[in-house]
Amino acid sequence: MYKTVEYIGLSLWVIYLILFMNREIKRKNKYQKEYNIKMIINKPFHLIRIDSVFFLIVYVIYSNLSDNRVLPYLYVIIMITNIVYVLYDISDNYKDIKNKLKKELINYFGIILFVIIVILYFLINKNLDNTCILTLVLNIFTPVYIWIVNMIKNESK
Repeated sequence: MYKTVEYIGLSLWVIYLILFMNREIKRKNKYQKEYNIKMIINKPFHLIRIDSVFFLIVYVIYSNLSDNRVLPYLYVIIMITNIVYVLYDISDNYKDIKNKLKKELINYFGIILFVIIVILYFLINKNLDNTCILTLVLNIFTPVYIWIVNMIKNESK
Protein backbone atom coordinates (compact mmCIF):
# COMPACT_ATOMS: atom_id res chain seq x y z
CA MET A 1 0.00 0.00 0.00
CA TYR A 2 2.86 2.35 0.84
CA LYS A 3 4.43 1.99 -2.62
CA THR A 4 1.04 2.52 -4.25
CA VAL A 5 0.62 5.83 -2.44
CA GLU A 6 4.11 6.86 -3.57
CA TYR A 7 3.25 6.20 -7.22
CA ILE A 8 -0.14 7.89 -6.89
CA GLY A 9 1.58 10.97 -5.45
CA LEU A 10 4.08 11.14 -8.30
CA SER A 11 1.32 10.59 -10.88
CA LEU A 12 -0.68 13.42 -9.31
CA TRP A 13 2.41 15.62 -9.54
CA VAL A 14 2.68 14.96 -13.30
CA ILE A 15 -1.01 15.88 -13.71
CA TYR A 16 -0.48 18.98 -11.60
CA LEU A 17 2.61 19.98 -13.57
CA ILE A 18 0.71 19.77 -16.87
CA LEU A 19 -2.21 21.80 -15.50
CA PHE A 20 0.12 24.30 -13.84
CA MET A 21 2.14 24.76 -17.02
CA ASN A 22 -1.06 25.33 -19.01
CA ARG A 23 -2.19 27.93 -16.50
CA GLU A 24 1.16 29.72 -16.66
CA ILE A 25 1.04 29.72 -20.47
CA LYS A 26 -2.50 31.10 -20.39
CA ARG A 27 -1.43 33.72 -17.86
CA LYS A 28 1.38 34.70 -20.21
CA ASN A 29 -1.08 34.97 -23.09
CA LYS A 30 -3.49 37.06 -21.01
CA TYR A 31 -0.84 39.47 -19.70
CA GLN A 32 1.46 39.34 -22.72
CA LYS A 33 1.94 43.11 -22.99
CA GLU A 34 3.26 43.39 -19.44
CA TYR A 35 5.21 40.13 -19.50
CA ASN A 36 8.64 41.65 -18.94
CA ILE A 37 10.97 42.81 -16.15
CA LYS A 38 8.36 45.29 -14.89
CA MET A 39 6.06 42.37 -14.14
CA ILE A 40 8.50 41.12 -11.51
CA ILE A 41 8.35 44.47 -9.74
CA ASN A 42 4.58 44.92 -10.04
CA LYS A 43 3.45 41.30 -9.59
CA PRO A 44 6.25 39.30 -7.98
CA PHE A 45 3.89 36.55 -6.83
CA HIS A 46 3.10 35.65 -10.43
CA LEU A 47 6.70 34.50 -10.67
CA ILE A 48 7.22 32.95 -7.24
CA ARG A 49 4.09 31.25 -5.93
CA ILE A 50 3.70 31.62 -2.18
CA ASP A 51 1.55 28.48 -1.94
CA SER A 52 4.31 26.40 -3.53
CA VAL A 53 6.86 27.81 -1.08
CA PHE A 54 4.48 27.14 1.81
CA PHE A 55 3.92 23.51 0.77
CA LEU A 56 7.67 22.97 0.41
CA ILE A 57 8.31 24.39 3.89
CA VAL A 58 5.53 22.28 5.43
CA TYR A 59 6.81 19.12 3.77
CA VAL A 60 10.44 19.70 4.77
CA ILE A 61 9.56 20.56 8.37
CA TYR A 62 7.23 17.58 8.67
CA SER A 63 9.81 15.23 7.14
CA ASN A 64 12.30 16.23 9.83
CA LEU A 65 9.83 15.88 12.70
CA SER A 66 7.79 12.80 11.95
CA ASP A 67 7.84 9.20 10.98
CA ASN A 68 8.58 8.94 7.27
CA ARG A 69 5.79 6.42 6.68
CA VAL A 70 3.25 9.26 6.79
CA LEU A 71 5.04 11.50 4.26
CA PRO A 72 3.59 9.94 1.08
CA TYR A 73 0.10 10.65 2.39
CA LEU A 74 1.05 14.26 3.13
CA TYR A 75 2.48 14.56 -0.36
CA VAL A 76 -0.72 13.20 -1.93
CA ILE A 77 -2.76 15.73 0.06
CA ILE A 78 -0.47 18.56 -1.09
CA MET A 79 -0.81 17.47 -4.73
CA ILE A 80 -4.60 17.17 -4.52
CA THR A 81 -4.73 20.65 -2.98
CA ASN A 82 -2.54 22.03 -5.76
CA ILE A 83 -4.63 20.39 -8.49
CA VAL A 84 -7.88 21.75 -7.03
CA TYR A 85 -6.37 25.23 -6.80
CA VAL A 86 -5.06 25.20 -10.37
CA LEU A 87 -8.33 23.84 -11.79
CA TYR A 88 -10.26 26.51 -9.93
CA ASP A 89 -7.91 29.24 -11.18
CA ILE A 90 -8.07 28.02 -14.79
CA SER A 91 -11.85 27.76 -14.79
CA ASP A 92 -12.29 31.09 -13.06
CA ASN A 93 -9.72 33.29 -14.83
CA TYR A 94 -8.45 31.64 -18.01
CA LYS A 95 -11.29 29.61 -19.49
CA ASP A 96 -11.65 31.67 -22.66
CA ILE A 97 -7.98 31.90 -23.62
CA LYS A 98 -6.74 29.41 -26.21
CA ASN A 99 -3.26 27.95 -26.40
CA LYS A 100 -1.51 27.80 -29.72
CA LEU A 101 0.35 24.53 -29.43
CA LYS A 102 3.04 25.23 -32.04
CA LYS A 103 4.05 28.50 -30.39
CA GLU A 104 4.24 26.89 -26.97
CA LEU A 105 6.20 23.72 -27.83
CA ILE A 106 9.31 24.93 -26.00
CA ASN A 107 7.25 25.31 -22.82
CA TYR A 108 5.87 21.78 -23.15
CA PHE A 109 9.41 20.56 -23.72
CA GLY A 110 10.07 21.88 -20.20
CA ILE A 111 7.29 19.67 -18.80
CA ILE A 112 8.85 16.63 -20.42
CA LEU A 113 12.29 17.62 -19.13
CA PHE A 114 10.99 18.13 -15.57
CA VAL A 115 9.23 14.75 -15.60
CA ILE A 116 12.30 12.96 -16.97
CA ILE A 117 14.51 14.56 -14.31
CA VAL A 118 12.16 13.45 -11.53
CA ILE A 119 11.77 9.91 -12.86
CA LEU A 120 15.52 9.46 -13.28
CA TYR A 121 16.18 10.90 -9.84
CA PHE A 122 13.62 8.55 -8.29
CA LEU A 123 14.95 5.49 -10.15
CA ILE A 124 18.56 6.25 -9.24
CA ASN A 125 18.09 7.18 -5.57
CA LYS A 126 14.98 5.16 -4.65
CA ASN A 127 14.28 7.86 -2.06
CA LEU A 128 10.75 9.21 -2.14
CA ASP A 129 11.37 11.97 0.40
CA ASN A 130 14.07 13.64 -1.67
CA THR A 131 12.05 13.10 -4.86
CA CYS A 132 9.03 14.82 -3.31
CA ILE A 133 11.20 17.73 -2.22
CA LEU A 134 12.60 17.93 -5.77
CA THR A 135 9.08 18.06 -7.24
CA LEU A 136 8.01 20.76 -4.80
CA VAL A 137 11.09 22.81 -5.73
CA LEU A 138 10.29 22.33 -9.43
CA ASN A 139 6.79 23.64 -8.70
CA ILE A 140 8.38 26.84 -7.45
CA PHE A 141 10.55 27.23 -10.55
CA THR A 142 7.92 26.40 -13.18
CA PRO A 143 6.66 30.01 -13.48
CA VAL A 144 10.28 31.18 -13.62
CA TYR A 145 10.95 28.74 -16.46
CA ILE A 146 7.90 30.00 -18.41
CA TRP A 147 8.92 33.60 -17.81
CA ILE A 148 12.52 33.06 -18.96
CA VAL A 149 11.45 31.17 -22.09
CA ASN A 150 8.97 33.90 -23.01
CA MET A 151 11.50 36.66 -22.36
CA ILE A 152 13.92 34.88 -24.72
CA LYS A 153 11.16 34.43 -27.32
CA ASN A 154 10.20 38.12 -27.05
CA GLU A 155 13.83 39.24 -27.36
CA SER A 156 14.33 37.19 -30.50
CA LYS A 157 11.40 38.89 -32.26
